[in-house]
Amino acid sequence: MTKIITSLVLLFFTSDASAFFGFGRSVLLASKVTQSEVVCSSGTGGTITTDGDYTVHTFTSGSTTFTPASMSRFIDLLVVAGGGGGGNGGGGGGGGQVKYMTFIPTGTINVSVGGGGANGYRTNGSNGGNSIFGSTIAYGGGGGGGDEGGCNGLSGGTGGGGCWNSGTGGSANYGVYGSSGGAGASGCGMGGGGGAGGPGKSYDCASGYGKEGGDGYTTSISGTSKCYGAGGSGGGHNSYYSNQPTTCGRKTTSNSDWYICDNPLVGLYFNCYYNTNLQDANSGAGGQGGHRYYDGSNYIYQGQPGASGVVVVRYKTCQ
Repeated sequence: MTKIITSLVLLFFTSDASAFFGFGRSVLLASKVTQSEVVCSSGTGGTITTDGDYTVHTFTSGSTTFTPASMSRFIDLLVVAGGGGGGNGGGGGGGGQVKYMTFIPTGTINVSVGGGGANGYRTNGSNGGNSIFGSTIAYGGGGGGGDEGGCNGLSGGTGGGGCWNSGTGGSANYGVYGSSGGAGASGCGMGGGGGAGGPGKSYDCASGYGKEGGDGYTTSISGTSKCYGAGGSGGGHNSYYSNQPTTCGRKTTSNSDWYICDNPLVGLYFNCYYNTNLQDANSGAGGQGGHRYYDGSNYIYQGQPGASGVVVVRYKTCQ
């Protein structure tokens, strides 16, 4: 937007100016000066929305760029990595690392959004992808340990949970922005993945339930309050389900809604997997760990994929 500014310039001369102007009294001269000044313009990149006095840029996938507004101003920045995938018969995936900061950006900035880690099918889940805004990197959550993949949770921006066979939780390897995953134990529920706001819980032999993933981070930077980077719960032992700690990154707390099982061919396994429609997209949540369930019916309980990350930029709208 270009705004025309007309200003009044006042020139004040005292009697000391008489040597130059030939008068011995004070004189006030007035002159109008008109100039064209560029006041401000919005930035570019991502999906652009408004929230009250703010302009919001949201990046949900792939790689692109962000160009700041024409005049320097502070931005609020949220960078969320992809969540780790849950392990098969194993631990929950770690939530994607979350970084939030305020600063004045300059120049065109590269932006990348990390995808969610793949779920474990008879193995560990995979780590989530990193999300990047310029030099700021949020690291993907660690995959959950699987019962045929070594059992230990993977390390990343947060740690994945360990599986039932004494699997250890993965570590958070990149600073203070993530937490470690919980451990699993034989005959017990599996460990939860670490979250952006706290560690995943370790096994519970008393109940057999899978343990909760770590807490996420809640903010309204996008215009709507949303929780990011929660760890996935570990799988349960035998007929027990995963505990559902909160709705952070998920659309339901009902265990019965989570699994879908295909009918098998004769002599083959049932293939059971999570209903990913119940996961909150672009939340960076870690995937739930698959249950370990042997009842003579040959069920395979896969882990759940992690949710993809997001990058959100907010600043005061140009007036």
